[in-house]
Amino acid sequence: MRKIVCIYAFGLITAMLTSCGSSKEVATASQKMNPATAYGQETALTSSEEYALLSPGKRASGRGSSWDESTAQQLAEMEARRAFSEGIDAAILSACKRSGIDIQQYSGDNNTGSSVNDGGIKTNTLTKSISQNIVSNTSVVKKNRFYNNNNRIYTIFVCLEYNGEVQQIAKEATKQIMQRVADEDRLKIENELNEFEQEITKELKNKNQQN
Repeated sequence: MRKIVCIYAFGLITAMLTSCGSSKEVATASQKMNPATAYGQETALTSSEEYALLSPGKRASGRGSSWDESTAQQLAEMEARRAFSEGIDAAILSACKRSGIDIQQYSGDNNTGSSVNDGGIKTNTLTKSISQNIVSNTSVVKKNRFYNNNNRIYTIFVCLEYNGEVQQIAKEATKQIMQRVADEDRLKIENELNEFEQEITKELKNKNQQN
């Protein structure tokens, strides 16, 4: 009888330990699945960031902080221009692959035909020149201004928007490449250039549809 009681008690303890272990596993899994536990409290986007996300093919947002308000805004605009430029770089490079245009041959210098951007992506210097020219035709359309009394720092958020439609960005990029193509070669690659322009437009519009 004593042996039976001991076996029963051992089984009961084993079941309790197994149950506790399972509960801990469920609790741990629940904590892992909760973003607030893993990452902290979710914060809201500013109106500048939200507006940029509505049309990322022709807009970009940036943030800047400084003790001087004008410097904070300059930093925010620089960040927005960089983000917009990198987006156009990516669209141009993708369009080159799809249309079969080798943009490298129009860079003008085989030794400095490519560079690495802040994100570690290899880009053609001509591509960057094109995107930077396009970005120069942008304006600040949204702005959020914050001031922290504790450290006396201004934080500015801005949204830059291209002064035109997505199709105009594609046309401008194609135009700048055509200016570097010799007259006798322009007719040879006319179809590729048309496809190139269409692919850039598609890439930028796809960015809008993904958001």
